[in-house]
Amino acid sequence: MASICQWISVLRSPTSDGNLTVTINSRNNSAEIEIPVSVPVLHIDDPKTTARKFAKAINTSLGDRLYNGCPDFDDQQKTFRLRAIQVDHLVNIWSQSEFDLKVAAETGVYAGASPVYATLKDLDRFGMGVGVSVKSESGGCLPEEEQIGVLQIGSFELMALLENETLVATQYLHEESGNWFRGWNFERYPVISYDQPWYGDVITGIYPLETSFTVDHADGVVRIETIETPCIQRGSRTPIDLKQTYVAGFSHVPEILKIESIRMIKRAQRGSEVASIKRGTGSITFVDNQDYVDQLRSKLGLI
Repeated sequence: MASICQWISVLRSPTSDGNLTVTINSRNNSAEIEIPVSVPVLHIDDPKTTARKFAKAINTSLGDRLYNGCPDFDDQQKTFRLRAIQVDHLVNIWSQSEFDLKVAAETGVYAGASPVYATLKDLDRFGMGVGVSVKSESGGCLPEEEQIGVLQIGSFELMALLENETLVATQYLHEESGNWFRGWNFERYPVISYDQPWYGDVITGIYPLETSFTVDHADGVVRIETIETPCIQRGSRTPIDLKQTYVAGFSHVPEILKIESIRMIKRAQRGSEVASIKRGTGSITFVDNQDYVDQLRSKLGLI
């Protein structure tokens, strides 16, 4: 599915030395663009190493299609410029123009609009502890393709509970219109990095915001330090749009996210609202979704 944010999830080491290729396809430009990105891999590369190679290859091979920190404004044609960010075995790819990813099957790499938090090794490590088995009915292990499938399901369930907040390093676009002249709040945090803010419109011009400001990385609050504002510089015309791209989330994948995404596999199997069933008594305990999310965010130090 095409979107402005896509993920590469490397879920195991390569089976042999060679090349892995991901193809990036733009979807809402005047002319669709296809960019294949190939990386050399070794059978000894762990998922984190392969992800790092993908991120580096994407950022170094794009040329003028590498995102430069200046976002498009509403009346502009969305440009197909990308930026890739590596987070352990994951690669976040962002653009203001919609795109999708394709990767060959049986590579141990999943490409899609959501991250897969746990690798196959994580499933083997944590699965039994949370009651998730990768054994088939005959007693053998599920095929790798099916194991990857259940990892995807678990991550999708967790993302649904979090209302599509990834919690790991992801690029976002912040937009404000009107009275932002004392500051603004990023929706996602903790903030890892941010680009230059831009303001204006395509009719009168788009300008970098050069006023001094500070960013609270812990809670995403941006405070303008000086009194003079672009509103004074450009007269009384309002509203003035502001846009700024930033990266927020954890710079690694916390183990609790891996464990909880695997636990979500069991939740998906028995029904999203059922916490437990006691056989013989007819007793069913239902999940309090908000309580679960609050506890998870508390464990991560976000509330």
